[in-house]
Amino acid sequence: MSQFDRVEFDKLMGENTIKRLEKQRDHLEYQKQAEVSATLLTGDQNWDVFLQFLQSAVDTTKAQKTSLEERYLDPGLVNPDEIMKDKILIMLCAERIKAWETVIALPVDIMSQGEKARSLLARLGEAKTEEAA
Repeated sequence: MSQFDRVEFDKLMGENTIKRLEKQRDHLEYQKQAEVSATLLTGDQNWDVFLQFLQSAVDTTKAQKTSLEERYLDPGLVNPDEIMKDKILIMLCAERIKAWETVIALPVDIMSQGEKARSLLARLGEAKTEEAA
């Protein structure tokens, strides 16, 4: 029977840690929810959780985009196919980020527009009441 040496032990521990973290992936993703700007929070728990998930996706995609940009700018990258692939992926990430940020802003915009609409309708109702009198 052979004894473990330090390298084998570290390798085994690393593999066990990775397996354990893979089993906890969903839980870790939930905990990783990003903070949404306070100006974009709605006060509604359901909307706010949704916005946090979207913000997490934005943050992850920004990190991917940064990584792709670093690889794209690497002078060692000379394969035209790889350069084009990175260029396309960078643009896709940018568009995805823009779309998610637009969606994140929607609930607050809808709520504020709804408030404005209610206010205008109330003033119109008051004006009609005054005209009738």
